Amino acid sequence: MLRKALVASAVVTLAAGTLAVNSGAVNATARFSLGTNAGWARASARVGAFDATAAVPVRVYLNLHHRAEADAFVQTVSDPTSPSYHHYLTNTQFRARYSPTAADVADVTTWLRGVGLQIGEVPDNNLFVPALGSGAQIERAFGVHLGRYNVNGVTVRGADVAPSAPAALASIVAGVVGVDQSQSLLKPLAITDAAATPNAHPPAGFRNATPCSDYYLQKKGTGLPSYGKYGTNLPWTECKKTPPMLRKAYGIDGAVARGLDGRGVTVGIVDAFASPTIFKDAVTYSQRNDPQHVLQANQYREIVPRGIFRAPDNDPCDPQGWYGEETLDVEAVHAMAPGAKIVYSGGKSCQDPAIDAALNKLVDGHLVDMVSNSYGNAGENIPASEIKAFDAIATQAGAQGIGLYFSSGDEGDESTPVDNGGLGHPSTDFAASDPLVTAVGGTSMGIAKDGSIAVEQGWMTTRSTLDPTTHKWDPLAPGDFLYGSGGGTSRKFKEPNYQKGVVPAALAHRWGGSGRVVPDVAMLGDPNTGMTIGETQTFSTGVAYGEYRIGGTSLSCPLFAGFMALADQKAGFHHGFANPALYHLSASAFRDVKPSRPTAVLRRNFNNGENAADGYSDPSVRTFDTGGNTIHTAAGYDTITGRGVPRGNIFLNALAR
Repeated sequence: MLRKALVASAVVTLAAGTLAVNSGAVNATARFSLGTNAGWARASARVGAFDATAAVPVRVYLNLHHRAEADAFVQTVSDPTSPSYHHYLTNTQFRARYSPTAADVADVTTWLRGVGLQIGEVPDNNLFVPALGSGAQIERAFGVHLGRYNVNGVTVRGADVAPSAPAALASIVAGVVGVDQSQSLLKPLAITDAAATPNAHPPAGFRNATPCSDYYLQKKGTGLPSYGKYGTNLPWTECKKTPPMLRKAYGIDGAVARGLDGRGVTVGIVDAFASPTIFKDAVTYSQRNDPQHVLQANQYREIVPRGIFRAPDNDPCDPQGWYGEETLDVEAVHAMAPGAKIVYSGGKSCQDPAIDAALNKLVDGHLVDMVSNSYGNAGENIPASEIKAFDAIATQAGAQGIGLYFSSGDEGDESTPVDNGGLGHPSTDFAASDPLVTAVGGTSMGIAKDGSIAVEQGWMTTRSTLDPTTHKWDPLAPGDFLYGSGGGTSRKFKEPNYQKGVVPAALAHRWGGSGRVVPDVAMLGDPNTGMTIGETQTFSTGVAYGEYRIGGTSLSCPLFAGFMALADQKAGFHHGFANPALYHLSASAFRDVKPSRPTAVLRRNFNNGENAADGYSDPSVRTFDTGGNTIHTAAGYDTITGRGVPRGNIFLNALAR
């Protein structure tokens, strides 16, 4: 993320005499590889040349110092059995011990300026040097040829080989982000059935259609044909779930009423772009749905680059999708932890390398105690530089006691065919698969009339639609895979110690060796049983506030982050990188989401998205915990819900010890 315009005269403040190498040395022919390039940048996917005159922003990441020591420190302060547990560093202490130095920055700056690139503003932890150059200059600087590549129907910039840098900088440079547009493939993991709009104005208006139920099993689809083993008279989806309903279902309503509401804890949220109406929408939403806990001005803060609200028309990053994502994230965190503060950090676009810089801003400034990240890459097929950049940020977060939570994904194991939105083979999604984050999977959850949980299963959905001609379900039960919680075994990352003895060996060893398994925990994710949010939208009658039901692991992640805000408050310390503590807990701290009886709900939508003027879609059946993926719920740990769902006060009390 370039935080101000790049100009030829831009200066990075450096101490005199810090240059270890001269420009001739760093521009010599000897070079070293910065790892792998994006796996999608294959010759068969290349659709044309890249404009050599087009501006390309990049960030050159620098190596942390004493990296092995930093990694060991994170493990020690995150281990509940260690005497150093939760004895974290300040950001100043981390920078002094582990961050790249001013001399490192000077050497990299000399190289980049020597090849004609303009230099931007370096963050306080010296983690990266932002630069800007033409396509031709970037090719010369990093030893690549740029082209345009088709990735699942999206055309992005890519490189034919892995980037490289001068060998004289091998001990300093960790990688580069932005040579290709891998970050533009990151997507928000919120799901509705709303239509997309072709510009950056408020999204198209969407409302959930009737019939729907006030509580699970209230209204049933009488007169509809039987749906195989799922039976007849299936229930219609619930109309809405509000914050008080969710807090009661998860067993924390009493605690919140007594003041265990996240006060004293600050939750960060990272997305691309920024909704220009977010605070007003969140206030209106809480006034209408949670009047005892209206979001206050002193509870919300934004850190966004200039111009972020003016996304261009037809932006391929889908700004409206990110607007809805931010709205969901803010309102879901506040739903679970209404006393917590929220800081939103937005990347200016997903086209530029911006999202990890937005995360670095929160971590390096130690502006938050945890970060909810409801976006992800489809699979793990990303450049090595991107992983190195992320891991450096995650290491600093862990050392400082900042927890990173990521949605596990919304496409199950990604094995659906490419033309149906999958990868065609099983894969976990990055960054949820990184061992330094807590991956949050999804469940389907129906709430009974008395507010208790009536049904809770793994979120893995198939869909069949009623054929109006034959009056039969098409296809027959259990239908076609639609969406579901991401999970499985990583091919990229090794099994972390905290999973050993809890995650079944057969899962960890699935691809040979021993791999990280996803997710770690789970919360509500199914959009058919999801949470109601409120957002400014573009209806046929004009721009106005409206509410609709939404889901995805984009819902699961901020709900769990809010839960952890309560855990931090109760414990009197920040849990930081929480996985070692989460896997150390007794199984009794979680509700084990197991396979259960075949369950499904009925749903239909307005044809125009907002009202019945143009009629309704044909009814459809949406199943729970069904999908034909290679991931499944099971007793104990499983690849859809991880260890399970936090069991209210039992979970909070266990983490407070």
